Amino acid sequence: MGGVVVAPQPVAAEAGAEILKAGGNAFDAGVAAAFFQAAADPFMCGIGGFGVAGVFASETGESLCVEFYARAGAAARAEMWGDRVRQAGNDKTYVEGYPNEIGYQSIGVPGTVAGLAEIHRRWGTLPWAELVRPAAAFLRDGFPLYQYIADYFTYPAGPPAKPSQQQRLGASPEMARIWLSQAGGFRQAGERVHLTDYADTLDRLAAAGGDDFYRGDLAAAITADLAANGSMLTARDLADYRARVVRPLATSYRG
Repeated sequence: MGGVVVAPQPVAAEAGAEILKAGGNAFDAGVAAAFFQAAADPFMCGIGGFGVAGVFASETGESLCVEFYARAGAAARAEMWGDRVRQAGNDKTYVEGYPNEIGYQSIGVPGTVAGLAEIHRRWGTLPWAELVRPAAAFLRDGFPLYQYIADYFTYPAGPPAKPSQQQRLGASPEMARIWLSQAGGFRQAGERVHLTDYADTLDRLAAAGGDDFYRGDLAAAITADLAANGSMLTARDLADYRARVVRPLATSYRG
């Protein structure tokens, strides 16, 4: 099938193009490119994230939106950080300690896996595993720490209105292990990065399907970790999560 695949990172676009060459359709290519993009650009997207997809199914002529937004966990309350709101002095406010931005309490119910699985279920043609495994292989083989990732480490934002990048990358022991050097500083561009745990997770999703992330063994591992670290999410939050497929609002303009 001929086509064009576009993604922020070239390696992700190439992954989608390979799926087209293998006989997949545009939806297959989009899902594969999305998983690969999540692997190659970890601070902009990921399987712990969320999103929305605008799709056009040429066979039926339907234009639809697949919504897979993050949702607040069951333990979240509107007033929970009200006594910790502070003024930054530049007309901006923040929550002291930044629990709404970093750490376990900032985590929303992730929608990415559900959204991509829904797209594949409705319109995909190739096996799900073929779309997930290229990203897993990329993470397991390792990649040089790209400059665009290293640039994130020195992004000009920080206290008091925002947490520093050092605070973000050290928000949990696992984040620090992956992204900070043994001395506690930032890793350098060009260093080899092997995200084998992430690769294992993708391999598991490839074999068991996206549902495992929300209602299977992987969901049990996720909720156990969240519960042990004070997250607002519960096992029911994951189990009840579904991507929504809706018709977009439409109107006419000047005919």
